[in-house]
Amino acid sequence: MNRVDRWRASIPGFGPPVERRSAGRAPAPPADPVRERLASEGVALTAQVLGGGLKFLVSAAATTILLYFLLASEHWVLSRCIELLPHRPRLRAMVLGGLRAAQRDISRYVASVTAINIGMGLVVAGTMWIVDLPNPGLWGALAGLLNFIPYLGPLIMCGLLLAASLASSLADAGFAAMAAPVLAYLCIHGIESNFVTPMVIGKRLSMNPLSVLLSVMFWGWLWGVAGAVLAVPLLICLRSISQRNRHMRPVAVYLRGSDRPCPSLSALLRPAPSPAAATSTTASPSAPPATSLNGPAAAARPDALEQHRP
Repeated sequence: MNRVDRWRASIPGFGPPVERRSAGRAPAPPADPVRERLASEGVALTAQVLGGGLKFLVSAAATTILLYFLLASEHWVLSRCIELLPHRPRLRAMVLGGLRAAQRDISRYVASVTAINIGMGLVVAGTMWIVDLPNPGLWGALAGLLNFIPYLGPLIMCGLLLAASLASSLADAGFAAMAAPVLAYLCIHGIESNFVTPMVIGKRLSMNPLSVLLSVMFWGWLWGVAGAVLAVPLLICLRSISQRNRHMRPVAVYLRGSDRPCPSLSALLRPAPSPAAATSTTASPSAPPATSLNGPAAAARPDALEQHRP
């Protein structure tokens, strides 16, 4: 091999491949290690996002198919649930009424949340276009879809926006431009969760935040994305049924939201009134009317006593 290389080098203009390629060119500038690392991490992040997006699409398709079959077989599911109960008309009527109330509450919740999330997706898309983030329509659609998952969805959206800001050209424009998408989304989500959603849904469907978070974590762990999306409707169904059963009233009290202020701890530690005192209070809710020497007419006119005073 050394003899062949010497022959190749002796021929004019026919040097080694590496020397021939580098002849007549300026030396390449040294590569920036920070940019190379960001590029490699951006490729890895893109692969992870695509893999997670594929899983999300599969779970969303499975959730849609499940909801379709549940809606298509609504009468069959209700009739089988009632048929499994003991043959007591009062019990069956109570369970059927609870299921119907749960259907109304869930339909109202899903319709309201869907309208809110569509509007939020449009607002987020417009905001991302203003802050020059690439693909604003994609981020608006992701914001609307992830907002169906309480608490965890907005956190995932913030992480995705931060990663997109680091991988895009906004990272070269400074810290303010890089943090603008995340801060804008947090402002939009704060307005939506604190003002728009309570005003649209109302206090009738308000839930305990701790119970909502536990439900999302449990059903998300059990069913994935489908469980996280269906966590709140299942919780509303449980609350509607427990409100009609006196043995399950404590569950309904715990799941209830902040529609009325909680009593103080000192008021909860006071002894309960006895039944006799409660009966006497109910029998005489107010004090007897004042009487005077002049009879009922003087009691009816408060100024009658003033006339007889010295």
